[in-house]
Amino acid sequence: MLVLTLSLTAAALTVASPVCTVQADNLLRFDCVTSTDAPARVRVKFWPDGTAAQTPTPWSSRGTSHTRTAWGLRSSRTYRAFAEASDPVTGATARSSVITFVTPALTGPPFDDLTLRAAARPGGAETVSYVLAPMGCSGAPETLIIADADGEVVWYEELPGGGDLVSAVETIRGGVLVQVDRRFLYEIAYDGTLVRTIDYGAAGECTLGQGPCPHHELRREGGQTWVGLAEEDAWSYGALGLSGCLGKRRYAIDGFRRYDPAWAATTDWWLDDYGWWPDTDPGPFFDPAAPTPGCEGAYWSGTLGDPDAPIDTTHVNAFDIEPGPAAIVSVSGFDQVARIDLAAGVVDWTLHATEAAWSSFATPISVDPSIIANRAARFSGQHHVQWVDGRLLMLDNVGAAYTRVLAIGLDEVAGVATMEQAYTLVDDDGGTWSSPAGMRCANRGSAYRLPSGTVLATCASAGTVLELDAADGTTTAGPLWSLEASCSAGGINGFYRALPVARLE
Repeated sequence: MLVLTLSLTAAALTVASPVCTVQADNLLRFDCVTSTDAPARVRVKFWPDGTAAQTPTPWSSRGTSHTRTAWGLRSSRTYRAFAEASDPVTGATARSSVITFVTPALTGPPFDDLTLRAAARPGGAETVSYVLAPMGCSGAPETLIIADADGEVVWYEELPGGGDLVSAVETIRGGVLVQVDRRFLYEIAYDGTLVRTIDYGAAGECTLGQGPCPHHELRREGGQTWVGLAEEDAWSYGALGLSGCLGKRRYAIDGFRRYDPAWAATTDWWLDDYGWWPDTDPGPFFDPAAPTPGCEGAYWSGTLGDPDAPIDTTHVNAFDIEPGPAAIVSVSGFDQVARIDLAAGVVDWTLHATEAAWSSFATPISVDPSIIANRAARFSGQHHVQWVDGRLLMLDNVGAAYTRVLAIGLDEVAGVATMEQAYTLVDDDGGTWSSPAGMRCANRGSAYRLPSGTVLATCASAGTVLELDAADGTTTAGPLWSLEASCSAGGINGFYRALPVARLE
């Protein structure tokens, strides 16, 4: 008897070639559409034509129709791509054929009139990979931009709901956190997904400038998001009878808000709950006549120093968060930094660099003699103060004609603060480094320590980011690397922060 044996073999999974189309509102992101003839998870791999290193998108969920977004692209380039899937039956990898697509040139704001120029010091090499910063031209709303060390834009995002005053940004895995001053908090994924939003105006908290409003700073600690808060009182300047000030408002008091990882529960801390006020007269950087003589000037000069007055004598321009939690608080108008134990409700110390009597440290700052130049034993108009590896790192304006990054070591037991390193911000003379001069950046900017040991500093008023490796305060060598932004008409809007980004992932 003849016996027939049938062998059934599952057909191999097939993947259609992706069709990659530029997004309507972002010229450096492409949506790649593909399909499989059986439910599977799919990703797209892409790379610049003529190179070998492939960049994969995340895997899709299981299905037969798939859209994957390619990002981190450069303009005016030809890219190659294919789709691949893991066969759910055999486990084998199925791939489509390779296709090509071309990215367009960057057009529209801010790219119509924005120029980025990057330059490394002759004989040197930058250690930063990418820089993230908000910027715009001619007063237009700011756009978040990531540029590589060659000054080429590799990612950008126009903020929804307006981004005309980005006051803080932070990077997280897969995207960025953005704070638009007194209005929005965003989490935006690199693929353009708006993960979540808090609109303080819609929530009724920040209507007409009342508080609490997000302001000045944004931090991540232990998976939780911290924002600076500012609350404006109900009085207008006009109510005080000050000429020309009708309708203007002022900040009342500052604090911090901590969001849990889901942004569902919050905890607030207000500085006046600790009975802490700057313990000095205003420092030399504080100008009571600015910005409008006869308006803010008359008000501030008439009431400054009265702890009962509803004015913002503790206006926090920067803060950092330590585990505990504890806050490192910067009050630039008083040239003062303090550490507040938020859990215990006490002020651990204050640091003022001008006079010993103005600090709870016995010696406010001593100077390491190895710092050759710009060795003023003080800081002034400081900004972006952080606690890094047991030291304070800050952008310091010295109350003079130059700006530097300071690293200050603290011995809380001995009551001594030691200026350990000073990096002076200098102009590179258009890339020639012939006679670099010190830069003056007021209090808008940032300072980060890179893994290489160098520092990355921002001078917002000059539209410049610098990597500095000479911790002696001199200007003879110039920066190791710099990125300059300029606009064909008007000044730079933004550049308030420039964050180092190690990799795009």
